[in-house]
Amino acid sequence: MKKSVFIYAIGVASVALAGAGLLGGGGSPDDWFVPRPEFVPPPLSALCFLLAGAAPLMPGSRPRLVGRGPALAGIGIAAIAAAALLQDIGGVPFDLRALLFPDPRPAAGPYPLGMSLNAATVFLLCGLVLALGGRVRSKWSGALALVFLISITAFGLLDMAGNLLRLDTIYTWYEYARMSVATAVGVTVLSAGLWAMALRSEWLDRFFGDREDRKITLIAAVIVLFVALSAALAGFSLMAVKTEEVLTDSLRISLANRLRHYQAGIEDAIGDAVLIGQRPRLKTLMTKASAGVLSAAERREVEAILDNIKQTTGVSAVALHDVAARFVGERGSFVTESELRARLPGAHPVTLFWHEGAMLNVSVAMSDQDRLIAVLNADIPLPALDRLMDDVTGLGKTGAMAVCAPLGELMQCFPNRTNNFKVIKIKRDIQGQPLAMSHALDGKTGVLSALDAQGQKVIAAYGPIGNLGLGMVVRARAAELYQPIRSQFQAMLPLLLMLVFGALLLLRWQITPLAGKLVREIGERKSAEQRLGHLAHHDVLTGLPNRILFNDRLSQALIEATRHEHLAAVLFLDLDRFKTINDTLGHEVGDQLLKAVAGRLSECLRAGDTVARLGGDEFALILPDISHVDHVSRIAEKVQSSFGRPFHIGGRDLFVTASMGITLYPFDDNNIDGLLKNADIAMYRAKEQGRNNYQYYTAEMNAQALERLTMENQLRHALERDELVLHYQPQVDLASGEICGVEAMLRWQHPEFGLVRPDQFISLARKPG
Repeated sequence: MKKSVFIYAIGVASVALAGAGLLGGGGSPDDWFVPRPEFVPPPLSALCFLLAGAAPLMPGSRPRLVGRGPALAGIGIAAIAAAALLQDIGGVPFDLRALLFPDPRPAAGPYPLGMSLNAATVFLLCGLVLALGGRVRSKWSGALALVFLISITAFGLLDMAGNLLRLDTIYTWYEYARMSVATAVGVTVLSAGLWAMALRSEWLDRFFGDREDRKITLIAAVIVLFVALSAALAGFSLMAVKTEEVLTDSLRISLANRLRHYQAGIEDAIGDAVLIGQRPRLKTLMTKASAGVLSAAERREVEAILDNIKQTTGVSAVALHDVAARFVGERGSFVTESELRARLPGAHPVTLFWHEGAMLNVSVAMSDQDRLIAVLNADIPLPALDRLMDDVTGLGKTGAMAVCAPLGELMQCFPNRTNNFKVIKIKRDIQGQPLAMSHALDGKTGVLSALDAQGQKVIAAYGPIGNLGLGMVVRARAAELYQPIRSQFQAMLPLLLMLVFGALLLLRWQITPLAGKLVREIGERKSAEQRLGHLAHHDVLTGLPNRILFNDRLSQALIEATRHEHLAAVLFLDLDRFKTINDTLGHEVGDQLLKAVAGRLSECLRAGDTVARLGGDEFALILPDISHVDHVSRIAEKVQSSFGRPFHIGGRDLFVTASMGITLYPFDDNNIDGLLKNADIAMYRAKEQGRNNYQYYTAEMNAQALERLTMENQLRHALERDELVLHYQPQVDLASGEICGVEAMLRWQHPEFGLVRPDQFISLARKPG
């Protein structure tokens, strides 16, 4: 199979993409020469691209091992893809990625160094196509190869469309099945190269080349399917984008409201604690307590005030200490141990913690005229915040609100629906990508579609809770949010398939007959043109090249001989006494004999030689690329030896000989007409030498030919000019010595040459008849 520049370009592009992927799989992402991961395929895919790209660059023939290169590359690709696929589903006991890349650089995504399900499937099919390419022996194997090619192209185009239309935001499973953008583009380009190789292969023409109408129908059907699915996906994507805009606005509004309520709940609790510390009578009593002059009655009054605070303000515990940190009074039990504690910034020491609900511990410095008189400490439950955490209005069944506080490199999160209502401490990123909560703790506000801490695809709105150092995320599962769109799409899918099926039936019943008729008409016209072209350049009887094609090939042979400084030979062959056979046995036998002679001459020549029939029983041979004259002699002797065998024609064995004249380029002449004339002259010399031999042209032959032609022309006018005279020669009886008769002899009295001998003009007189 001869490969085109397009196929080589595809191979080079695939190798370049593989190089970028392998380069991107190692080194630091900060290095300027390392490509960005989203723009290159992961290393295992890059390795498959390298093998697939090398396959079109390999020669299709010798040496033998290199000639099998595409098949070996295909086997390697299929093995890698199958192993990666089995590894991803847990079917192999070793780590293929660690085996091929011992020290890989971590990358983001569900398949950082391996392959997604789609990529593994595509490369498996690609490997099978390359392995089958040169070994298609039946129509079924060819059809299987075509199915693989269609599947590869479909995977590449659909994943390109899926990445463009962001189907992963709608279908969670697609995030794990899809190819990366770079891999999808590379697969699509590679599929174009595989199609080009298939279209130039022999098996496609042999098994499917005679049904162009089916090809047209198949291509039309693929186009209809692709257009219909693309339109459906495009509409689906537009609906998804609009839905995402609405959901994003809804989540942003919900986040803003929840941030405001959460911050207000904490600030209100702090404000309540400050108001408790500002009670005038309590301040008076605590001034005396700090001065050490608090009476027993006054102490009982303090206890009453604490009871009132406990009963009316909603605090769970309250305690008073004087300026010397001496205990004055306490009501309720303070929480000393909790799973989560977060110190909040502010004018008063405040700690947010969890104990069967969100609670706030506040320490308020009581002062009188800017003089510290006591410290009030209170634990305040925050049921409003608990209700806010449980309220998922507008977030769906799987929606939730999360609040977290920083904890070094980790973060500690309050119980919510996503963590089974438990306090958890987790990293701030997943698979190398920061979580939405991490952005919130950094003081950023926004909406994103990403993975949550459980690895689920969510749409999350995030933001900081005022200046409290806390972060809030309001999120909803993408799968649930897009369920209405999926339901509409699934409801529309049967209708879409019915329309496509109807279009295919229309193609089958209407377009296919028209296409078949058109293909037949085009085929008939092409066949007629080919027949006319063949008749214009070939002899009707023998099928050999005629004079037109002979002259064209001789011209090319002379050009090549000049370019490479070689010799070229022209042999002019004429059958001896063919006219006798033709007149005696009939023209039908003569025609069969000419066909047999044409076949025998073709058997004697080399692959690049030409034998042509110029007319009647005359044949001409072109021997290009001759390095020595002896090679021409050997071929001429081979031709003569072939005529030593009889020709079996019509139940008879006919023995025919041939006379050949040979001329050489550039020794004898440098143009076509001159070479043909020289070969013809040499052929006549072979005739004169007794036939059944070959003669090389010499300059003397040309002079003799000119002399013979001159005498032949003058002989035609000799009778008119009375130049022919009779000479009588007596016949004598030897016994008696008497003249018994005379013999009349014709002589030519030439006015210029004098008396011409009989042997010089009698043969000329006989030839013209």
